[in-house]
Amino acid sequence: MSLRRRLDNLALRAQGRLDGAWADRVVPWTAAAGLFVLLTAMALAVVRQLDGGPGLGLWVQAAWRLHDGRGAASTFTGADPALDQWAFLAYPLLWATRWVPAPALFTVVQAAALSVAVVPIWRLARDAAGLRTGTSVALIVAYALAPAVHAANLSALHPEVLAVPGLAWATLFARKERWVPYWGCVAVVLLARADLGLTVAGLGLLGLTDGKRRAGTATAVIGIVWTAAAVVVLQPELSERALTATQAFAAESTAPLAVVRALFTDPGQVLADLVSQPSVTVVTAVFAPLLFLPLMAPRHLLPAVPALVLGIAADQAVSRVADPVGAVAQAGASQVVVAVVPVFFAAVVALRRVGHRSITRINVDHRVIGALLVGAAVLFVQYAPSSPYQQPWEWGSRDALDGARRAAVDVVGQRAAVTVSPQLTAMVAERAVVRELPAGPPDELRPWGRPTTDAVVIDTTATDADGEELWDWDDRRALLDRLTSRGYRVRFDRLGIVALTR
Repeated sequence: MSLRRRLDNLALRAQGRLDGAWADRVVPWTAAAGLFVLLTAMALAVVRQLDGGPGLGLWVQAAWRLHDGRGAASTFTGADPALDQWAFLAYPLLWATRWVPAPALFTVVQAAALSVAVVPIWRLARDAAGLRTGTSVALIVAYALAPAVHAANLSALHPEVLAVPGLAWATLFARKERWVPYWGCVAVVLLARADLGLTVAGLGLLGLTDGKRRAGTATAVIGIVWTAAAVVVLQPELSERALTATQAFAAESTAPLAVVRALFTDPGQVLADLVSQPSVTVVTAVFAPLLFLPLMAPRHLLPAVPALVLGIAADQAVSRVADPVGAVAQAGASQVVVAVVPVFFAAVVALRRVGHRSITRINVDHRVIGALLVGAAVLFVQYAPSSPYQQPWEWGSRDALDGARRAAVDVVGQRAAVTVSPQLTAMVAERAVVRELPAGPPDELRPWGRPTTDAVVIDTTATDADGEELWDWDDRRALLDRLTSRGYRVRFDRLGIVALTR
């Protein structure tokens, strides 16, 4: 017997031992728990090193103002970040920050939502598709390495992330015709954000093609009506003015609804955004880890299409007016994380088709599985924000610059209205009034208005995408002269961090 045949037999015997019912009970929940620990650790480390993403300050201030009886409207954008996108699932989280620190709560909930989706992926692979344990493990490893999962995890808070497990379980319950929990999961997806109604409609169309006419029709109609109602009530528009980092984050959440309108009013621009080079990169990061196998089951990609189209087009529309500075990392099409689940479900169907049936299970060539794992690992290293190139094992530490930022914030007090650079928004968010400045010095692209708050804290250490410093000595000196002439007095100045009060 050849060595290859011996290895194949050994692999089959090992999989036979692992194909028992105990594996279906233990493996998916163990994998979900392990992924949860990993995602939580990375997200908390990022928050601790004062880099929780541009959305953290927005949601922290919304929670603080809600508890203070001022409503959840943020002074960064002038709007309620939950109501502005019908992210009603965010309100329980905002209220829960009375007892749990907001950054910790947001990161833990997001990590849990992303991790628990592993379980329905496993069950679909095992129960519906009949794949062996080895193939199912490879799928959840690929999910754990998906760049979209890590991009959403490292920037809190994305309400659409809360829809990920709802969509996954809804797809599984529909296949098993368990309609009561199915409708509960559909409600979760709808309440996560208004534009996800079209994702629900895609789920309904998938049900129709599966022969579930009543449930599929009802689901499609409910999803379309939900999004259409949001477009009519909210009347979203794509911004044409320059946006700071936090404003751009908020716009990325509301822009998908505006893209729905643009599909009818300006389809040419939407199409141009979809075929741009950054958009192709996002699509590659979603499909390439699975060797583009999901394209073999296009019908099962119906729920993924709205999230991909609206998310990518919205990201491109916002990037045209966002502060073009690399100092504050943007999540970049984080909305497409909703499409990851249907893409993986389509991959399950594709693997079933390329495999061959044994007595009880579908065997997939080990070379295909090996290539899938290699592809997932390569795309993770190339595109994921927690790639080894970013040295995530060093996250969570604080240096002298972080100490200077904290000291500058302490100078302005706990309640004072403050205008800050975007690197500092999350640190000062728990107060009634916070204004945000562009990351770079004033120029034609980033004009600064006249600060009206009692305190200003400026971080002049910002760099562009190439690592070049945005501020020089003349920029810094000119700005300080401008502010001191308006009655501000320098209270702190160290390592490029300046705090002024009046």
